[in-house]
Amino acid sequence: MRLTVYSTIALIAGSPALAEVCDKVRPSWDPSSGSVNRFEELYFFFTSPLGVGLVCLIAVTLYLNQRWLSILCAGVFLLTGVLTAAVWFWVGEGIIYAAFEEGCRAEPYVTIGVLGLLSLWLFQYSRPRITQRLNTIDLGDDLDDVEMLMAIEEVFGIEIEDSEAGTLVSMGDLYELVINKLKLKTNFDPVWALVCQIAREHSGSRDPIDKQTTFFPKFAKERIGPSKNLDVPKNSD
Repeated sequence: MRLTVYSTIALIAGSPALAEVCDKVRPSWDPSSGSVNRFEELYFFFTSPLGVGLVCLIAVTLYLNQRWLSILCAGVFLLTGVLTAAVWFWVGEGIIYAAFEEGCRAEPYVTIGVLGLLSLWLFQYSRPRITQRLNTIDLGDDLDDVEMLMAIEEVFGIEIEDSEAGTLVSMGDLYELVINKLKLKTNFDPVWALVCQIAREHSGSRDPIDKQTTFFPKFAKERIGPSKNLDVPKNSD
């Protein structure tokens, strides 16, 4: 009924009446810029108070990196997408269609699609990290491993040959290599803590690290339980 009323107004009064509708629905729209397309509709959505709030929610989720928050955020995005689709396809809000006819609104297909994709990505992001399932720091396939070894060399004042680096699989291997190069003979051993700290900085892992922790998932075993080698080890000479 409301759609019919607005359509009648459009036919009788012409553009001024519809411009008045757009003034209420989207006051930031400039009629001289032409009709809004679907990507501009996406821009208008994410610059609206709701869209800005959703962007802030994603930022908080990524910063806190909590699984429950990722699931909650994914649910919010999914619900927003469903409601946006419902308003457009089923509710039939007359003023929205009138604004569409005038040109200050476009079909929210792209907006709904982006909201759906963000929801799927957040659900995927909430899944346990591979380092939670496998005993690995997962340095990835980039240069994190090289940068980590360079940091080890700089901190301990040693040099690791390429042939030696090629034999390293686990944190225990790296620890033993550093210990052998330092020829450390003391009851207090700070090396393990420093090695773990450097590995965390370059991998981003926050999961437990022991001497069996590997650098890459393909060498890793399933995590079974709390490790006995998480504390700073003592020399056994």
